Amino acid sequence: MNTLNFIADTMPATEILKTISGKTVFSIEIKQASDIQKINLQYIHSKSFYLNTSCYLSLYFNFNTKDAKQTITELVNQKNTLIQLFFHPHYEKINGQPVLFFNLNGEKNEVNEALISSITAYCTQQGFDGIKCIYTGERTVSSINNFSFLHQYQDLNSFTTAYFHLLSKEFYIAQYYGILKAPQNIIGDMIHSKLKTEANFKKEFPAQFNFAKQYCFFKKQVSLLENELECTKEDLKNQKIYLKIIKEQDEALKINEFYQNEYEILPLWYKKFGHVIKVLMGKRAWRSLFDNNVKKYKH
Repeated sequence: MNTLNFIADTMPATEILKTISGKTVFSIEIKQASDIQKINLQYIHSKSFYLNTSCYLSLYFNFNTKDAKQTITELVNQKNTLIQLFFHPHYEKINGQPVLFFNLNGEKNEVNEALISSITAYCTQQGFDGIKCIYTGERTVSSINNFSFLHQYQDLNSFTTAYFHLLSKEFYIAQYYGILKAPQNIIGDMIHSKLKTEANFKKEFPAQFNFAKQYCFFKKQVSLLENELECTKEDLKNQKIYLKIIKEQDEALKINEFYQNEYEILPLWYKKFGHVIKVLMGKRAWRSLFDNNVKKYKH
């Protein structure tokens, strides 16, 4: 019903990934620019990670406000590394847009918006249709569309209680559920607890559960339709540009094309017969048929 997003300093070990069932996102926490180097590119390009269809990669920006501007400058300088991550088939995307998480506690600020603007511009140059930003916080914020709940891990019981509350009381459905500082050896148990909590939600609130399933389905359909709409808009835009180019073609080219298609393709005997008719009608001099130096037309 929701997608778990485990936030940590590094990706979990291969043995842990093998035990995961159901879509799960792992976000590398970025507090400073050097944290990008912690991402093991060799690991995420390994066969084991490619073949694991349940695990997806993302980035979670958690800046210290004091050093944020300097960090952003350094991050922009490492944009080639970011792009390499974005092009990975297991990088988390929504409608083809790479997903980035920001810990803003429900608040946007100019510093992060500057980073988003820089990354968006560079992604557009590389062929992406922008990026998708998800703002995280420890309390739900209805005023922000792209919001993700952030859970500070303590133990399994606190996770189960918090998750059940979100499902039953706040109808938190078809979104990301961020989990910060969860030990790697507990990830499998948390995924199992999530599924068990959803089963309890279905048992105690069957009507709400059915609505939730329908909501998940329609939300996915809306996402697909939005993507199709954008593709259609782009196609119509290209067709308008093409028609504009055709309409603005040089008239001389059209005249020349008409001449080639309507006159030059005629057989030579037909053209000569037409010249004789013009002589008989008095519109052309007789000698002009034999001498190119003679004026052809009398008027």
